[in-house]
Amino acid sequence: MAFSTYVKSPEGRRVILGSGFLWAWIDCLFMSALFLNPGPRNVIAEFGMILTFSACSLVAMAFVFSNRRSLVARIQRKRVIALASLSGCLGSLAYIAAGMQPSPVLMALGGIGTGSFMGMVQILWGLVYCRDGARSAAPYVTGGFACAPFIDIPLLFMVPLARALFFSLLPLASGFLLASVLKQEKPKEANEDFDIPSSPGIRRFFHQHLGISSVLLFAVVLVMTCFGYLQHFISFDTLSNEGLQEGIVIQFMRGVTAIALFLTLELKPVLSSTIYRIGFLVMIAGVMTMPFSFGTSLFLVSGMLIIAGYTVFDLFIWVAFSHIARTQSKNALRTIAVIRLFASLCAAVGCGIALALSMMQESQGQLASQETTFVGYLVVIATVLLISSDESRVLLRNAQPPLPISAPSPEKTMEERLAQWGDEMHFTAREKEIAVLLAQGRTQPRIADMLGISENTVGTHVRHIYQKTEVHDRQQFIDLAFFITSPESREEGKRLTDSKLEG
Repeated sequence: MAFSTYVKSPEGRRVILGSGFLWAWIDCLFMSALFLNPGPRNVIAEFGMILTFSACSLVAMAFVFSNRRSLVARIQRKRVIALASLSGCLGSLAYIAAGMQPSPVLMALGGIGTGSFMGMVQILWGLVYCRDGARSAAPYVTGGFACAPFIDIPLLFMVPLARALFFSLLPLASGFLLASVLKQEKPKEANEDFDIPSSPGIRRFFHQHLGISSVLLFAVVLVMTCFGYLQHFISFDTLSNEGLQEGIVIQFMRGVTAIALFLTLELKPVLSSTIYRIGFLVMIAGVMTMPFSFGTSLFLVSGMLIIAGYTVFDLFIWVAFSHIARTQSKNALRTIAVIRLFASLCAAVGCGIALALSMMQESQGQLASQETTFVGYLVVIATVLLISSDESRVLLRNAQPPLPISAPSPEKTMEERLAQWGDEMHFTAREKEIAVLLAQGRTQPRIADMLGISENTVGTHVRHIYQKTEVHDRQQFIDLAFFITSPESREEGKRLTDSKLEG
């Protein structure tokens, strides 16, 4: 499908709006809008970012190391999404209270609440983004980025407390739309048919199971750590010394970049590879000019360049890992969780390093200039690694990489034909689900895990399916299902029948 097809569909609009609520809420945390009393030496906002991103990484880590195959189905339940959204809302309120009256307990509650929401919802939205790989991720992510500034606009006309309360409601809005999107179509749990060659050592887990190259992952680690460090200067330190107005200018630049990305890719999707390259160069330019702009009016320009380039980088990473999850990974959930784990943890570490260095020194000027010079070199190295990775070359070579389809899809999918056959056989709704999984070669223990029911229950349904279809074992059922659902087999059967009638 084309870029505009995803954007104009009813589901696409819900995805973009729901993503917009999420990104607006995260931008609020970045720009410290949830904290009501910014001022000199007030580091509560930075502690909040560290706590939130640390908790987010713990949630992602839980998904990475979970062995339950039915996890995707479980976390998509409305109750789970509602609890995560409520957690984000309550965590935001705890941060507001901590901003008015600093308290370690309130900060801890805020970090746990907001981090849990961020980890859970980002991973679920990631599963939605990767439905068609880069083709769906590009319009969904850019649409969400572009939508966020319009949600931010009311902030400019609100008093600080009203502004903070407004943002505390955004997790509920994003969660509601996420639940409505997942109700329409569930993301796939895993792509187990991929034959990914194994790699030795530590690369084996990432390559064999998740399709991720260590080069790409290391590049993300470098950039996110550097960006977490730079947040101290372009967001939190700016707010403390210059006030909210400077932060609004930087946030405005992110919004303009996001809208420009969306409009460009909507009108000329073939320019995506050019946009990515330009974005990387802009990010490098901002980082490399920052050491020379400390204490001058050009410092804000460096910050704006960094945030504009990072917005493009953020889009590229979402698109790259969505495409990997769809086309190369055996477990899409784990692939999305891995990148969220590393991105969140590295951002927290980078911010923590900047905060620690700033608290250890009286005057930040000269040393900060040296530090950002070093960070600039790291960003250059990360960009070179990013562009040199196999996944990046694919995305930079083609605007919309093709999905791995071996043959043109028929008018109806296999699942649709099996469902029609199930109606003819008078299968129950549960029997239809199990019949589809049986036809795909799933074993009864695996089906039990996927559906969250006992093996005995699965066995009972399988016996009923065999009785209704008059087969005696699993292989006979698979053969029959293939004959029933294969257009070629049905055409051949019809041709043989017609020839017998003519004879």
